[in-house]
Amino acid sequence: MEYEYVSPDGASYVLYRDETTEVPNAFYLVDARSGARRLIPSAQAPDTKWQFVLDYASEGVYLGAPGDGMAPPVPGLWLLDPKTGGIRLIDGSHVWVKVAVGAAWSIEPFAPGAASYKVYRLDLRSGQVATWYETKTAIRPLSPTPEGGLLFVYGEVGSIHMAVLTEPNVYLPLNVPSDLKLGNARLARPGVWLSLTDGIALYTKTEGVRVMASSAGYVPGGFGYYDAAGGCW
Repeated sequence: MEYEYVSPDGASYVLYRDETTEVPNAFYLVDARSGARRLIPSAQAPDTKWQFVLDYASEGVYLGAPGDGMAPPVPGLWLLDPKTGGIRLIDGSHVWVKVAVGAAWSIEPFAPGAASYKVYRLDLRSGQVATWYETKTAIRPLSPTPEGGLLFVYGEVGSIHMAVLTEPNVYLPLNVPSDLKLGNARLARPGVWLSLTDGIALYTKTEGVRVMASSAGYVPGGFGYYDAAGGCW
């Protein structure tokens, strides 16, 4: 179960695109204690534009449309109320791809080869959108940080570079191996866990990026990487 599908208190979680549910691939909210499932019809309405669950926060489930297969990205951030099942648009100015720590993030445009790329931050409390960074290098977001910034990466395998935005226009490069075999990233205590094809690493503000464990790498019939599950200490 992905961490962004689980409520902060662990009492409920989202079940989505599951072929075994009563309505296959529909959107359900599940009570973690009893296992009772509640279908959310509004999530599958004909005019629905969202594609993915971005975060299950205390105020509800954030939904976004960063692109799904052949479906193009769609500007918008939506919030589903777990009590009523209602969905409302929070902001439609950008394609929001990451949500955590009271903010949503967007990097536009999406395709490489653009003249420049901008990082936008949406304050979920005030609704204000701010431009945090602009660069001529194609970058992609990894994860929000516990301090409210954004961890991102650029370059290809063999020349990977990583950096963190701590506030508007404050860019801090991080010391990482150029051949870092990076998979996904998860925001979980005490920082951001980075899944590698040959292990797992941890980013924290005080110590930067450290490889915490190594594996044998790729294995026949599967992969050899670690993934973070919940908070770690």
